[in-house]
Amino acid sequence: MMITNDADTHAPALRNRMAGQMIGVGTAGIAALSLGLLVYGFLQTGLTPRSFWSDAGLTRFLIFAGLSGIVAAGAACAGAPRRLLAIGAAGGLWLVAAFGVGPVASVTIVGLACLTVGDLLFGPLWRARFGLATAGLLATCVGLALLMLVIGLVAALPVHTTASYAAALGLLLLAGRRRLRLYAAGAASWLARSGSMGLREYAACALLVFALATQSVYAALPEQYHDALGVHLLVATTMAQHGAWTPDPAQLINAVWPQGANWLFAVCYILAGESGAKLANFALLALLCGLLGNAVAWRHGRACGFLAAALLVSTPLAFIETASLFAENALAVFFLAATLLLVRSHRDLGLRDGAAVAVLLAGGALVKLHAAFFILAFGLIFTAVLLRSHAPRRALTILAVSAVLTALLACQPYLHAYLVTGNPIFPWFNAVFKSPLFDSTANFADTNWTGKLSPFLPYLWTFHSSRFMEGHDGALGFAVLGLLLPGLAVAAARRDRMALTAAAAGLGYAVLLAPVTQYLRYFYPALPLILVACASGLRAFERPFDNKGRHTTPARPRSDLTFGSLALGSLIIGSGIAFLPSAGWILSSFDTNIVVTARDRESFVEGRVPYRGLIKAVNALAGPEARVLILGQPVGAGLAGTPVYGNWYNPKVSLELAFANTVEKAAAALHRNGITHVFWRPGAVPPDTPVARLLQKTGTPVAKVGDAVLYGVSITMEGGLNLLANSDFAEGLAQWDNAGFAGPVGPGPLVVPPGGIIAQATPVESGETLVYAATFACAGEPATARLQVNWLDASGRIIDVFIRPDDCTGPEAKTSTVSLAAPAAARTAFVFFNGDPIRPVSLRRLAFMRP
Repeated sequence: MMITNDADTHAPALRNRMAGQMIGVGTAGIAALSLGLLVYGFLQTGLTPRSFWSDAGLTRFLIFAGLSGIVAAGAACAGAPRRLLAIGAAGGLWLVAAFGVGPVASVTIVGLACLTVGDLLFGPLWRARFGLATAGLLATCVGLALLMLVIGLVAALPVHTTASYAAALGLLLLAGRRRLRLYAAGAASWLARSGSMGLREYAACALLVFALATQSVYAALPEQYHDALGVHLLVATTMAQHGAWTPDPAQLINAVWPQGANWLFAVCYILAGESGAKLANFALLALLCGLLGNAVAWRHGRACGFLAAALLVSTPLAFIETASLFAENALAVFFLAATLLLVRSHRDLGLRDGAAVAVLLAGGALVKLHAAFFILAFGLIFTAVLLRSHAPRRALTILAVSAVLTALLACQPYLHAYLVTGNPIFPWFNAVFKSPLFDSTANFADTNWTGKLSPFLPYLWTFHSSRFMEGHDGALGFAVLGLLLPGLAVAAARRDRMALTAAAAGLGYAVLLAPVTQYLRYFYPALPLILVACASGLRAFERPFDNKGRHTTPARPRSDLTFGSLALGSLIIGSGIAFLPSAGWILSSFDTNIVVTARDRESFVEGRVPYRGLIKAVNALAGPEARVLILGQPVGAGLAGTPVYGNWYNPKVSLELAFANTVEKAAAALHRNGITHVFWRPGAVPPDTPVARLLQKTGTPVAKVGDAVLYGVSITMEGGLNLLANSDFAEGLAQWDNAGFAGPVGPGPLVVPPGGIIAQATPVESGETLVYAATFACAGEPATARLQVNWLDASGRIIDVFIRPDDCTGPEAKTSTVSLAAPAAARTAFVFFNGDPIRPVSLRRLAFMRP
């Protein structure tokens, strides 16, 4: 009986020990396989980071890293109570040196105002439940979402000035001064408690600070990326110069896109210039680090939270997102904040929390349409959590309130797009919504990054990133491939609700988005969520059970790191930083000299993006009256006038230029769009294209920066614009389709043989008025010619035909004209001249004109 009793008493503990050993071996094995896959990838591809760095950039980076190491070592020698304070002070001083006092103050004020608004709505509830740190992070995210909503609602009103923003933010800070003092006291208390920070925890913190400092060097540089200069910074500069955002969607395809992140950049730009906007994006990354570190520290301790944040900041993809004014940092903030709130609330989640979740999800939808994929994945998780932790009736009530509020708050940009264009997601799915401002027979799509779907995407994204974005291999970094699977194993073994939920939300977003596009940058918002699980993978070699068989998930988070976890994290973080230039061409040169030396910034900008130097010239020459055709890179930010892009940002003009197969048609396109100046540089368009020949023929060079030239143009169209090339037959039958002609035809009046036909196609706009004019004569006997126009739709199908016979009675030239209206669906006119079936006709000119 004793043996039985002993066996009964100790069997559970024995089973737990055996289970713990099996789990430990299993997770360690998965970790070893994942790291082995990384090693295989390096061996298979021969991937090294050296070729991505410029020589000068690498030298400056190594010097910067060495100085950062000296600062970190000096702070460590200051003693445990002062380590965090010392390294934090050094980081703060560097930010002021890199961005300037004004931008740092402005972004801080905007952040505190957002904290005030969020805390007013949800602060007391969250402070009592989560503590000050988590409550402050979530409240700031709520405030950001509401700021984006308000700016979006008034974007078209001329109220966006430095004075109006300063007054509004000042009032918010004044109203929330007591709340802010509470958070300031909490921050001071947190710093005081950091006195117990050990060396391993400090090392993790120092890694994070170094990664952030490296990020700040790129973030502090003037904007160089063409997408940001063409859209994101353009929104900010336009609102600063004109006080409102009111572009024409027919001339700018991005005009009515969700602009949530751009509204934030615009606020900071109006307060503190371009450095303010760039710092705002860096601040979003810092906020993302706080959310990620908070989520991981909840189960694994502060040190592991520092490492998790450093894993994010060291990812090459994060560098390009922060170095340029892209929207994905903002999108990632709302994704992670909603997930953090859901998991931390869990069984306590009530109606107010459901409302906060709605605000955060709506914030994502205000930033980018891609948020719809996350909302769908998160909605399923949210529903499952509610049904599991609440009575069905209450769960459905919370779910319904959250869903309705999300829809109401998120609809603003989509409703605006519908009212302006007729398509709520303009220009996507335009074949369904049929906006007249875009070709309604075709859906807008970027096919450069589709057709690459594969079950091996994580491996391909890691080692063959150049197939999925404008960068080099290695742009995703190595944390996902090396740590995700062991992280999921550890999370499942330890029942880590935070890691499992975050991974499900992040992977759900990626799985839903992947069939639509495989563009790597669009998956970045899922990365912080996935890294919550990856952080668990850092502990894959630790034992999940103690020697007595008890599960080692303490009530309070662990605050220490093993040397193995720190070493593994440091290796992956260091690898990511080594490969940081792989994510974009602007990252190869580490330009600390530009950050700290203001006099070099102008030459830096003109050398990297010459068009930015031309903007100053055209602003001085023509100011807001300028309409500038920008050929090549879409760089319009800072232009006081109107940028008219010649690429896919402006489908109307780009199609006109593509169909302009003569200098005359190119001139007509510029005249029709009121172009006063043109930006051109070699490679923008081939030199033999009609628009390039037009600039050489009639353009006046008025400024030059590097190889970029600013042309002034003045084009008048007397008597109407002729859409037909070689209309007087000076080049014989060049540009004309013909039938019935035998042998070569020389210049001059065209003798159309009996039954002969000539024709030429030209693009037209639906509903426009056009004039068909033919000047012809016949010899001794009367003859009958036939004027004909075949109207074609976008698919090339004939939708209408105009035919009119016309007589001539002698050698005197006769001009026959007729006014025509292009049918509603017409995209092309085929203009015919049919000669007499019996007698020749002398045709002197054939024109098809816009009056």
